[in-house]
Amino acid sequence: MERLVDRHLRTHRLMKKLRLIHQFAYMKAGSTVAALHRIIIQAESALEHKEYALGAFVDVEGAFNNLLLEAFGDAL
Repeated sequence: MERLVDRHLRTHRLMKKLRLIHQFAYMKAGSTVAALHRIIIQAESALEHKEYALGAFVDVEGAFNNLLLEAFGDAL
């Protein structure tokens, strides 16, 4: 099932929409490095404009199977 969903995501028009919201998974040339680069650019921009830059980084093992999004939102 996971492979079918993966194939569907990679070939569907949804990919164009995902690019617009800065989604890095399922993208060609999309990687952790690309995502980190984007974060750094945003943080540097905030510093230049004397603004705040906040970030929350979470690594939850089995997040897609075990994490309740409501609980995650409450924790933030």
